[in-house]
Amino acid sequence: MEKIIQLFLALIIISSCNHGKYENLNSLPFNELVAESDQIVVKLYDSTVEKQITSTESNPKKIFKVSKEKIDSFKSIFENAKKTGYCCCPISNYSISLLYDNKEFGLFYVDTTEFKGKVRIYDCGYQYSYILEEQKWKRFLSEAEK
Repeated sequence: MEKIIQLFLALIIISSCNHGKYENLNSLPFNELVAESDQIVVKLYDSTVEKQITSTESNPKKIFKVSKEKIDSFKSIFENAKKTGYCCCPISNYSISLLYDNKEFGLFYVDTTEFKGKVRIYDCGYQYSYILEEQKWKRFLSEAEK
């Protein structure tokens, strides 16, 4: 019982820390997180080497940088996307970092292998995801390269 109380107190202390402008980001909907971004960085990983990206320190095969001017094209890929609940054990092919003033405040992963013709973009805590058309994802990446 004592350990439970200590854990509870530690959680209260941690949650009361002031993180500046983005202290309640976990409670913001995905589209608001994207709207707060001034840059998005998408990293492609070799899924044959790693099935699960557990760190942003993994060596990406390719990096796509999306400037503030192109963030609307990122938002547009979510039109008609299906939002789902908890997802277990997807394969991570890409990571998506949401940045503001060169500081990461949101991290998502992309699974391009689970569904034929679809991709799953999910939050790093696996609590929700979006399933969208693979063509939209590919079109977005090709526009990000330009």
